[in-house]
Order: sequence, then structure tokens, then C-alpha cells
Amino acid sequence: MTVGLRNNIDGDVINGKKSGNLVKAKLYFIEEDQYDDTLPFPVKSGRERGNIPLKAGEYWHYIKSVLDTPEINWAGTVEEVAAKISNEMKFILGGMEADVFNLLENGIGKGFYVVYEVCFPGETVKYLIGNGCKPAKMTAFEGGARKDYTGTTVTFKVECGELVSTYVGNITLQAPQTIAADATTFALTSNDTYQLAEGTANTEITAVSAITDADINRIVTVKGGGGTGPSVITGGGSYILQEGADWVGESGSQISLRIIKDGAAT
Repeated sequence: MTVGLRNNIDGDVINGKKSGNLVKAKLYFIEEDQYDDTLPFPVKSGRERGNIPLKAGEYWHYIKSVLDTPEINWAGTVEEVAAKISNEMKFILGGMEADVFNLLENGIGKGFYVVYEVCFPGETVKYLIGNGCKPAKMTAFEGGARKDYTGTTVTFKVECGELVSTYVGNITLQAPQTIAADATTFALTSNDTYQLAEGTANTEITAVSAITDADINRIVTVKGGGGTGPSVITGGGSYILQEGADWVGESGSQISLRIIKDGAAT
């Protein structure tokens, strides 16, 4: 089996991809127990991971750090039996706000999935720290009301045998939008997650309305509502489903859909 170098690596990367302070100061987090571990964690395809399934009613939260303070460090070392790969994130939270203190007190030692964005010339790429077996952990914080500034340096770290992956899934920052029971369509909004109500008649959701060209490549997630007749999404028409398998919106199930344009106006 071929491992390691599979393609040429051109070290002459443009300066915009080598500069410092490329990580945006807005970072995205979910706690480990927000992940719905009854569903599979997204498998890595190449370097990409898709949507992380969340428990009902859960959504991502963001933290705005002090500008230009987020730093991502990765390291690999050879141990006696196997190699060790680690990823570490540090950033500064300014001030002494109650939300900051609550995060520090309640988050120390806990597991988190962390997404950060890097601003390369002409594009922004999201990266995920942690995987389904091992999230990142808040390992340390240190700060105070000091002579030069008041704030706290926070550290997240994970040793999970792999470097960060590219995250192409949803980052939903609000509670899922509810779809009425037995609805045959629903309208797309700015929300990326939709919660079905309990169904009574196995009604087929035939279409999604209010889609514009600006929505192309968005990923939306529909969560099952269960009931005596859960809603159904079938292949054909508005949907192309993996392996042509129909989806039944049982309680605890979910499906993620990427919006594409098929033809000039469809």
C-alpha cells in the first residue's frame, strides 16, 4: 500500500498562504455531548468531513477572540511504539465577562469540536479539530487583570492520530426551524437545519421552495420527527439520493442535502 508522498509538493506557495494571522477571530464550538453519537460521525473523504449530526434542539456557538490572537499548532513525534500527532489551539478572550468565566469554569477538561476559518487570498476554508473518537479538550487557561491587558489565554488540544480536517458541513447558529406535521413542501430560509414534526401519514416531502442561485452549494439538514407516519423523502424529482435509497424521517434520523442547479432554471 502506498503511504506518505503521493503527489508533488510545490514549496513555492504564494505569500498570502504563508503569512501569519490568517485565522479569523470568530471560532465555532459544540460540546462533545451535543453530538448525536447514535449517528455516525462524518467519515473523512480525502481531507474533508461533512455535517456533524447534533442532538435535537442543539446548535453551534461561536466565540470571538481578541483579533489576531488565535494560533493553531500541530506536531508529530515518534514514540517507542507508534507516532503521535497532536493539534493545539490557543487564543485570548478579553475582559472579565460572566460568559467568559462560565466557559472557563465549566469547560476546563471537557471535550469540544472546534471549527476555525483561515482566510486565504480569494477563499475562506474551515478546519475541524477532533474526530468522532476523540474531540479536542480544553486543557488549560491562564490570565488575569494585568498591567498590559485584562484577559485569558485559552488552550484546546487533542492527540487523535491525525491532523485537522477540512470541514464542509453545517455550522448552524440557531435552533432548527420546525416543519409542520405532514407537510409536502417547506420553504428554505437562512436556517440550515429543519426539524420535522411528528408525522401521521408517511407524507412525502416533494420539494423545497424559495431557493435562489445564492443558495447553490448550501448544505441543509432535515431531522426526523417520528410519529405514527413519519415523513418521507424519495429519490427522483427534486432529490438525488445516495444509492437511490429513500429516507424515512424516524425520530433521531437526519439527512443532509446539498443544493445544486440542474439546468438553467431548476
